[in-house]
Amino acid sequence: MTKFVVTFLVLISVYYFQVAPREIHSPPEQLEMIRKVTEACAKETAVKEDIVLKARKGDFSDDSTFKEYVMCTMKKYNIVTDGKINKEAIDQHVIVTTGDKDFAAKIFNKCHQEKDDLVNTVAPVTVHQPPEQIAQIKKGTDACEKEIHVNKELILKARKGDFSDDSTLKEYVFCAVQKHKFVVDGKIIKDAIDKQVIIGTGDKDFATETYNKCYQEKDNLVAPITIHSPPEQLEMFRKVIDACLKEIGVKEELVLKARKGDFSEDSTLKEYVFCTAKKYKYVVNGKLDKEAIDREIIIATGDKDLATKTYNKCYQEKDTLVNSIFEMLKCYSKDIPLPVI
Repeated sequence: MTKFVVTFLVLISVYYFQVAPREIHSPPEQLEMIRKVTEACAKETAVKEDIVLKARKGDFSDDSTFKEYVMCTMKKYNIVTDGKINKEAIDQHVIVTTGDKDFAAKIFNKCHQEKDDLVNTVAPVTVHQPPEQIAQIKKGTDACEKEIHVNKELILKARKGDFSDDSTLKEYVFCAVQKHKFVVDGKIIKDAIDKQVIIGTGDKDFATETYNKCYQEKDNLVAPITIHSPPEQLEMFRKVIDACLKEIGVKEELVLKARKGDFSEDSTLKEYVFCTAKKYKYVVNGKLDKEAIDREIIIATGDKDLATKTYNKCYQEKDTLVNSIFEMLKCYSKDIPLPVI
């Protein structure tokens, strides 16, 4: 959301704003028009009232429905017409309320910045999904929530654009794109993605433009490999973890962060990781046992090639075996989230 939108709303609306940058004298017909527009857009977009109230005090949320609400008002004020911002319409509103033509020009030049598209300049594209598409999406996401056991709070935040690096959220996203057939046989299906965007927006060019902007090849396709550890493997992990927590006395907070990929350089955490490696028999007689590591990966993923590839990528000789194991498991956690620590 740009400063342009903030400033526009502050200047145009005494009805909704308690404090303005200068004295406002909105005529009754303008206030009535503002009231009708904002009420209509609140109904159309179903934006939460508290988000709008905060914005009227200058606290603008990145919530997608709020951006849709702002875009809705822009269109109804004729500030956005045919996909373009109408500067004259903005100036007219400011001049009506302030009587200052020079101020109108000055504030527009200061606050309007062209972004990569109108979505980022004013608000996101409004989506009109048919009921069958919404039902299909819900069916897929509900199934993935059950399969992955991701924290619901992480999903809700992601739906507002706040994506955590939590491995279970990545697995959940990957699960969803597979169920939506965006990924088939390990490959991304661009046509399937475009189809869903076109159904929701009616804009084929937007679908292509957004895909080209957003897709970048990474070392993993979409998310870490999904793990299917059998009960006996999980039980073994639990026993080793409990034992090493007692033996080393590491702060549980450090372990919890490490499980989310945030590894501290704390010496007790390194000792703890080394303790687990020894109990898993990854380290025997002071030497690393590659076959033991590969075996755990193959049990959990069923992928022998992945086991070899990840080991070759992650293992590097360090000054001590403790540091070598620590850096290796840190690397493994990014690609294969085995619950070994």
